[in-house]
Amino acid sequence: MKPFLISIPAALVLLVATLVLKPVYKVELPSDTIEIATEAGAIDQTDSIYEYLQSPEMPTHKVHVFSVIPIDNELLTIWYGGTKEARPDVSLYSSRLDPASGTWGPINKFKDNLSTGKETKQFTRLIGNATGIYAHNKVYLFYVSVGIGGWAVSSLNLIISEDKGATWGPAKKLFTSSFFNISTLVRNPPILLENGDLLLPTYFENGTKFSQALVVSPNGKIKFQKQLTDPSLEAIQADFIVQPGKLTGFYRSMNSDIPYLTQNTFAEGLSEATESIHHSNIFNADSGLNALKTNRGIWLIFYNHQPEGRESMDVAFSTDQGKSWKHGLQLEHKPRGKLGYPTSVVDHLGNYHLFYTVNRDYFRHIRFNDAWVDKLVLGDLN
Repeated sequence: MKPFLISIPAALVLLVATLVLKPVYKVELPSDTIEIATEAGAIDQTDSIYEYLQSPEMPTHKVHVFSVIPIDNELLTIWYGGTKEARPDVSLYSSRLDPASGTWGPINKFKDNLSTGKETKQFTRLIGNATGIYAHNKVYLFYVSVGIGGWAVSSLNLIISEDKGATWGPAKKLFTSSFFNISTLVRNPPILLENGDLLLPTYFENGTKFSQALVVSPNGKIKFQKQLTDPSLEAIQADFIVQPGKLTGFYRSMNSDIPYLTQNTFAEGLSEATESIHHSNIFNADSGLNALKTNRGIWLIFYNHQPEGRESMDVAFSTDQGKSWKHGLQLEHKPRGKLGYPTSVVDHLGNYHLFYTVNRDYFRHIRFNDAWVDKLVLGDLN
C-alpha cells in the first residue's frame, strides 16, 4: 500500500499521539494457539495430503486480502474486491467453505464505502483490508476505511455478526489515535485472550511505519495499545504465534536494506520484548506473510522467498520454535507475476488450508495435512 503523506510536523504529532499507551493492562495469553484442531481423533494422517482445490469464481475484476474464520464445521471466508485496490467500488465479500468436501457456498457482498459512511456518520471514500475472529458466539470483523487521501490516513472499523456471518450489525468506528483518528490498518487475525478480550495486530503507515497491538473488549472498546516494532525497521503487518506465556510476532519488512523475515518475542503482558528484533536468513522483501503453528508443534511461514518481487510463493519451517528457519519448498512460481498475501487455517478435522492471491485475479486454495508437513521437514518432497 502506498502511503498518502501528510506534512512532516503533522506526521510527528501523529506519531507521538499514537504511541501514547492506554492504562496498564495485563495481557493473559491463551494456553495455546486458536489453531488447534477440535477433532484431532478423527484425523487420518496415514497418507500425505497436498492438493489444489477449486476456488469460487470471483464476481469482481480484482480481489485481495483473504481472511478465513473457522466457525463450527465451516470456514467463513472474507475478502475485498473491485476494479482495483483503493477504488470507491471496492466492497467486502464473503463465502462459506465446507473444508471436508471443498465445496463453496454463494458469494455475498455485505459492506461497501456507502454503507460504512452511513453507519459511522463519516464520509468514506473507500474500504480495504479486513480480518476477524469467531468468539463469544459472534463474528468480530475489523476493516479499514478511508475518507480523503490514501491508506496512510485510514481508520479502523468494527462490525459484529450474531448469526455466524449471515448478517452484520452497523459499522462502529474505533478510536485508535488522538490525532484525527487515522493511520491504523489491519492485515492478520486477532487472538482471543483468556479473559475474553481480543488482541488485534495493527500497523501504522504514514511517513513512518511500525507494528502495534490493540486489546479490544467484546463490546468494541480499546483497552490497551502497544507498539511492537521500532519505526526505523519499517516492519508492519504482524502475525502472531502463541506459546505458553510468550507471543512471537513476525513482520513484513518494508525496508529495502533488510529484505528478510523480521521477528521478536514478547513475554506475557507485552510489557517488554524478551528478545530483540532479529532478522533470519529467510527473504521477505516488502510482502505479506503468514505464520502457522501445526498440531505437532512445527512452525511454518508462508511468504515470497525473493530479495525482491513476488513471483514465488514459498514455505519455510522451524523445528525449534522460531530460533532458526529453513526454506522448505517453492509452492508456486509465476514469472513476472504476483503471488501474495498468504493466509492459512486449520479446520475442524485437523487439515490445513492455505490461500493466497494470484495476480490479484483470484485466490489459490491448497489443502495439506501433518503427514505432508512431516515430509517437508524431512526433505522428502524435493
